[in-house]
Amino acid sequence: PCALARPIAVAEKSDRGEAYAVEFVDGTPYQLVVVPLFTPAPTAWIGIGFEIDDAFAEELRAETGTHVSLLPWRPGGEPFASTLATARQAALAARLPLDGDPGRRLVVPLDGEDHVTWVVPVPGTEREGADLVVAVLQRSLPEALAPYLVLRDLLLGILGLGVGLSAIGALVVASRVTRPVDALADAARRVTEGDYDTPVRVRQRDELGVL
Repeated sequence: PCALARPIAVAEKSDRGEAYAVEFVDGTPYQLVVVPLFTPAPTAWIGIGFEIDDAFAEELRAETGTHVSLLPWRPGGEPFASTLATARQAALAARLPLDGDPGRRLVVPLDGEDHVTWVVPVPGTEREGADLVVAVLQRSLPEALAPYLVLRDLLLGILGLGVGLSAIGALVVASRVTRPVDALADAARRVTEGDYDTPVRVRQRDELGVL
């Protein structure tokens, strides 16, 4: 009941008549939701609490497609729910700049691998004298870039194929240009040697063939 006091006070002032909060009860974090009960006038409050643990973080991971860690936004704050391995949770608490304003995007190295990181304040945890709780969404940078690397390789393959086809086409065109010219040069050489009887056989009917 004590944990519901603040959300109820916030809900009474809310335009929607509801409030959300993260409260620690006997050291265990809970997500609390408070809504009014109308009959038809508001006569009571309904409070629902969900324990925030690793299973809760796994559900968020399934929805977001990223690793999820929840922790207090203060220096030294360690995750109380996370989808990361234990070693990486400690590294996250050590490397994440838990100061200033949250709501930022940055790159955090974990175990030698860069992770794209987005810090999101959890609604209902901003209050004086208490820790702001944030959700840290992370995804491995190589994993995030993988689709674009596949696209890059595909474009490079198309480019290489185009260059190869262009080279083949250039060789074909060059041979069609040089073959009748070579025949004309051979004929001219024979004429200079006194041979006027050998005909110049060219099958092309374009301008070079006529020449």
